[in-house]
Amino acid sequence: MVTAKYRVGDLLKTSDIVPGDRLLTIVEGLRGERILTSFAWGFKPQEGKLFNARIESAAWKNTWSEAFKNARAIVPVTSFELGQDIFGPDEHFTLGLAAVYDKAKGAVAILTQPAMGLCRDLGHNRMPVVIPLSLQQAWLSRQNTKPLELKGELSMFVPELRLLGRVPNPATALGRQMLAQEAASA
Repeated sequence: MVTAKYRVGDLLKTSDIVPGDRLLTIVEGLRGERILTSFAWGFKPQEGKLFNARIESAAWKNTWSEAFKNARAIVPVTSFELGQDIFGPDEHFTLGLAAVYDKAKGAVAILTQPAMGLCRDLGHNRMPVVIPLSLQQAWLSRQNTKPLELKGELSMFVPELRLLGRVPNPATALGRQMLAQEAASA
């Protein structure tokens, strides 16, 4: 069971989400229940704003270490962008992205890992950590005091993704060609 705990005033976008926007986020409650809430995408450490954290170093970097140990979350998405490429699940499912959060600051950061599978094949260096259903409860659990043990299992999971589309980038020749084709067909 998931309990919803977000304010009616939280304006949640459903597409074109960028850092700083609010993300639906699943966290574990005090009694072990799953709570659906929302946080702003990005931590604000003294050196600037950080939106994503590398799973390889989140456990020991000052910005993320406390959240990695005690405040893990899942951000449900139907797709994600890497550069100009939009990826989604092979079937009509929602992906659960591994994240860490800071409740006091109302902030969440998505964990990333070296690109695998289709993301790597299309030339990307990094991708979000996708949590398989079988590991979601262990990831969220505050009783799990050794999240580093999950890191190995998560890094071996290659999600079945497909390329859903491309976002035209007007700074590239391919992007200008895509925009011209869109304009001609309109």
